[in-house]
Amino acid sequence: MSLSVSRFGWVSARLAALVAACCVGLAGVAWLSWSASESSGYDPALRYPHRADAIVLQPPSVEPHDATPVGNLTTTLAGYADVPGTLVVLPGSVAVEEREALTATLDTLFGTPAAPRVLDSTPVGDLAISPTQLAAGSQVYRRLCNQCHGLTGNGQGNAGDWIHPFPRDFRLGKFKIASKGSRPSPGELRRVLREGVPGTRMQAYDLISEADMNAVIAYVIHLSQRGESEVKTLVTLANDEGTEPAEVAALVTAAANRSAADWQAAALTPKLTPVTLPTGDDALRRGHALFTQNCLSCHAGYGHAESFRYDAWGVAAKLPDLTRGEWKWGRTPADAVARIRNGIPAANMPANPSLTDAEVLDLAAFALALSRPDLLPADVRDAVHPDPDAE
Repeated sequence: MSLSVSRFGWVSARLAALVAACCVGLAGVAWLSWSASESSGYDPALRYPHRADAIVLQPPSVEPHDATPVGNLTTTLAGYADVPGTLVVLPGSVAVEEREALTATLDTLFGTPAAPRVLDSTPVGDLAISPTQLAAGSQVYRRLCNQCHGLTGNGQGNAGDWIHPFPRDFRLGKFKIASKGSRPSPGELRRVLREGVPGTRMQAYDLISEADMNAVIAYVIHLSQRGESEVKTLVTLANDEGTEPAEVAALVTAAANRSAADWQAAALTPKLTPVTLPTGDDALRRGHALFTQNCLSCHAGYGHAESFRYDAWGVAAKLPDLTRGEWKWGRTPADAVARIRNGIPAANMPANPSLTDAEVLDLAAFALALSRPDLLPADVRDAVHPDPDAE
């Protein structure tokens, strides 16, 4: 299904996104004025709401021609249920009694926004996931993150639906920032918080303390574990009718244990080590040939031509224009090598296990040089950056 908006609607959406971005920027500054003596936590009586938005397991088979428009993400994803070939779970299709049992179990295992907890409090790498750490992280998250990422981590805070690209939805346990697989290590989460994400509204929070940094990362992991447990259970319940409350509790508990184990495993992902890329015209020509063979079918025109793909959330996202240096997830040689070798599963970018190490290095060198025409040999430069005035 092609997703598009009128020219006027697109302009209106862009204006709305600009207003939302201003609100996000003001919110990022506002935290500096908070007094440590002021209460900045959630209302103790507040509970996490149950999930009501669609879970997209299989997006439309036809590649999109536009990005998912801002302003109606929830409606767009729910509409996929009517498109042939898709697989979408609508939480409202699950029996009320089963959803109530699910919410009650989630409350028991994961607590409330003001008093969060996890089923397995084993540290994730060097990161404590204790109730004290989570409670502190909840307060930091409410001040800095809620306005975009939302109360449950659904990416649909007050500003979230009007920001493009959309804020990350933590509830699938998938992140595009992971250098390997879909789940980042605590160190990778620290990096994205310290540096932000270029090309998005995710700003850098490089002024907060290390204690607040660790606390909010722990809380994001809490939201991810809770959301993932809810998603997996809803998918199961949607396919099995008449599940008893005790069975629902067992399903949630099993999903929570799996999610905790997966986060602990992700913490063991080795840190990226610096690499030295080959230089010179021959290496760039080899990299260009490899890019043509392995990458050009998706990154059409090296990024000059707009290409869109569905990601793990069912959102139609624009692929980066590499000729403009659009590297959201880091542009060091080590970052480029990791993305090429391991892919970005949450973005549905495939891995390249069959390439040799030397080929990966050549390809990384070329990819990073795409935005620097002066570095490319003339024949490659003419292919990547053709002269628009040439006949």
